[in-house]
Amino acid sequence: MRLLSILILSVVALSSCATLHKKDKIEEAKEKSRIAMDNFNNCTVKSVDQLDDGYSDASTIALALTNYCMIEYDANAEAHSLSSNQNNKEKNMYTNNVYTKEAKIEASINTVLKYRHDKLSTITKKTSVPQ
Repeated sequence: MRLLSILILSVVALSSCATLHKKDKIEEAKEKSRIAMDNFNNCTVKSVDQLDDGYSDASTIALALTNYCMIEYDANAEAHSLSSNQNNKEKNMYTNNVYTKEAKIEASINTVLKYRHDKLSTITKKTSVPQ
């Protein structure tokens, strides 16, 4: 009976360790995903001035911006895929979707729009005449 109790406690302890280890791996993957997203966002913010000609529509610039920051975009997509609790089918769907033209535009459109808004605000402030 005593041996059975020790065996049961050992199994419970081992399964607890495995659960904690899995949770640590998930948290680590989520942190890597956050860092990868920050790196992509930093690339787009730093690069938008070089790519925005002021004439092309925002979605064209957003697509060019995502393609310009493709290394960071790839790292972000991979980190996100690894950090999620998706099954293989869902991961494949995500991977197929993340590289569509629409997904690439969506990834950078806010950066382009904010850049244009800030640029327009700066021009408006410089040209407004005080009363």
